[in-house]
Parts: sequence; C-alpha cells; structure tokens
Amino acid sequence: MASIETARANDVFVSFDPNLRFALIKKIGEEEARKRLLKIAALSDLVLPGLDEATWLFGEQPEAKLLQQLIDNGAKKAVIKNGADYTLYQDEDGSGQIDSFTVSRVVDPIGAGDGFAAGVLAGLLEQKSLAESVRIGAAVGSLVVQSKGDVEGMPTRAEVDAILGENEQIYGGVVR
Repeated sequence: MASIETARANDVFVSFDPNLRFALIKKIGEEEARKRLLKIAALSDLVLPGLDEATWLFGEQPEAKLLQQLIDNGAKKAVIKNGADYTLYQDEDGSGQIDSFTVSRVVDPIGAGDGFAAGVLAGLLEQKSLAESVRIGAAVGSLVVQSKGDVEGMPTRAEVDAILGENEQIYGGVVR
C-alpha cells in the first residue's frame, strides 16, 4: 500500500488488475481480502477487473452499476472485462462498451488478460481516449490467444495496427 501511496503522491499513474487468486484469499479471509483490494482500487487511476472479479468485490448486480461502483470507490477510470464477449469502460468522459474481436481459433487463453491490460495502457500512454485504449487492448488480447504461452503471442504494434485497420495487412484469423 505504501508504494501506491508514494506513486500517487508523485503523480505516477497507477493501474490495478485484481487478478484474484482464491487460494491466497483464503489465507486472510474473504472480507479482509475484499477490504484490501477495494482500498487498492480506490487509490488507482485505472482499475481493470474481470466481470467475475467486479461481482466478487461488489456483489451480484447489473454490470453498469458495478462499473459505477468502481468509480464511486475512487478509481478515475474503470474497465470491466468480459472475456471474448465485450469490455465495459467508464471515466470522466463517459462510458461505453467495446466488443471483443472474433478469432477463428483460440490456441491458448493464458496471457489474454495481461495482453489486454498492456494494450489499454499503451493506448493511454499515447494519449488516446479510454474507449480507443480499450479497443487496442481488445486487439492485443485477440492476438495473444492465437499463440501458445502467456507472452509468446504478444504482438508488435504493426500487428495491432493491422487489426485496428490502420494499415492494409491482415493478421492471423482475426475478423474485424
């Protein structure tokens, strides 16, 4: 917690993907884990839980309410991932949904969430809107699942741009 507070005090952007591990949560108990994770989320500029993680943090409720609760809890930007279906996002500029890219064949889903987060962060570092950044994240995630392993499928920027339609290449089995 001290490192996050130090980062915030020095205007360093903080992103947080809860990446829940229930074996670890059992060691301190669900309520204590929830309390700690919500505190970290409150100190974060960007929070990126999966839909199941957001539901675990706030309880069963409509997705839009889960998204709003992340903002109300203190996050400046919130993104809720729903795997191969879509991603919800919200920040001071508004909220929306970005559909996931369709792939012809999933080889290995390991690393897709990390790739997604890397794409979102890359977009934000390029000063793109949250919506544009989430779309980049979705493109990266779609490429990662087409390779075996968690980092082997991380794409180059040219491969991501190809999927996003920023050049005329066609990559892999991704359908726009």
